[in-house]
This record gives sequence, C-alpha cells and structure tokens, in this order.
Amino acid sequence: MYVRDINVTLPLWKDRGQRLVTGLAAVSPRLVQMIGAFERALRGTPRPAALLLCARIRAVRHKHDLWHLRADVYALVKQTYGKWEAQLRIDELDDLFDPSHPRVTFAP
Repeated sequence: MYVRDINVTLPLWKDRGQRLVTGLAAVSPRLVQMIGAFERALRGTPRPAALLLCARIRAVRHKHDLWHLRADVYALVKQTYGKWEAQLRIDELDDLFDPSHPRVTFAP
C-alpha cells in the first residue's frame, strides 16, 4: 500500500507501491528559504487548514508559484487574526521577492 507523508513530495517512480525515490527535485537553497518563510507566516492558524496549505507550499518548484499562494496565506491569516495581521505577514513575504514586483494590498 502506498502511503503519502505530508512532509515528503510524491515519488518520482512508483512500482507496485514501492517508493524508490522521494524528496525535493533540485530546488535552490533560496526557494527552500522562501518556502520556510511561507510556512512560518501560517503560525497560529487552524492546524487542518494550515497543513493543507503547507502541502501546497512545499509542492512548488519556482518562486512564481509561491507568489500566487500569497492570497491563500492572506485569507487564512485574515480569517484567524484579522486583516491587519494578515497584511503585515504578506508584507514580510513580499520582501522575499524581487523589488520589481509591485506591492499589492489585499482588499477586505
């Protein structure tokens, strides 16, 4: 039986439920740092929702994918703490990206 662990990405090959190769496929140290920052932005949010979003965050392979997950992070933090805390955390995440990206304030 094949069991997927939330801390591990899907295997590259699967033969009759046997896991041969697992893990992140050649991601840069910078991307790993950014993924960690996104996971820390979810601190204190409801665990089931945070785990689902963390799984999506860990599955990214490029920083542009993380850029699009900012809205989901914002929504979950806003639901838990309010829009001011959510905007503070998004501003911290925005600092991880190139300054050429325009800073976006999320509407209520």
